[in-house]
Amino acid sequence: MGALANPIVSVVAWSGELYAGGSFTSSNGLALNNVARFDGANWQPLLTGCDGPVYSLRAYPDGLYAAGWFTYADTVEANGLARWDGLQWNRVFNLPDITPVQQTNAINDMFFFQDELYIGGKFVGLNDMNNIAKYDGTQWIKVGTGQGLLGTFAGVNRFAEHNGKLYIAGSFADYPPYGNIQNPGNGVVAWDGQNWYDLDGGTSLSSNAAVFSIEW
Repeated sequence: MGALANPIVSVVAWSGELYAGGSFTSSNGLALNNVARFDGANWQPLLTGCDGPVYSLRAYPDGLYAAGWFTYADTVEANGLARWDGLQWNRVFNLPDITPVQQTNAINDMFFFQDELYIGGKFVGLNDMNNIAKYDGTQWIKVGTGQGLLGTFAGVNRFAEHNGKLYIAGSFADYPPYGNIQNPGNGVVAWDGQNWYDLDGGTSLSSNAAVFSIEW
């Protein structure tokens, strides 16, 4: 069985097959480029893959969604978010490059919540789309009334849904020196589509407030 070179960070089953995403480049000499399908014996490429790391794979009825720090999925300019339909890669809601400084959107995870698509990562975006944004059915917009999640090392790592709320884990805080008082909490917060919940202070006052994974 062929092994993948370099780390795998996300594994998911979709359409009866196993898919992996990460920062790997090949298996047994076969170029894979950060995303691959396992056929029961060997890893297979998804066309030419992605030109940067894939940090999250999410399976939905209309396809396998890949989020990461890449610009292209095969020849499709995806800006960190792409959908695999079994045959080819597709753009997702025409996500633009929302970062005025970075070369690409650095997206760590994506999630459909209340029929809207959320993305989270480490990006300082246009129109207050800082480290978190959503597609409302018409356009990409900020989440909530503030300026996203702010701070020197701020970022969103993972989404999870439970009892009608979207839970957001990441590296953000509402206290100095690296946090921002406008943030709704520390390390992990919840969002119901209208309001933030700080979950009893989260990881407040820890030396590193970052949370990298969340499961129910």
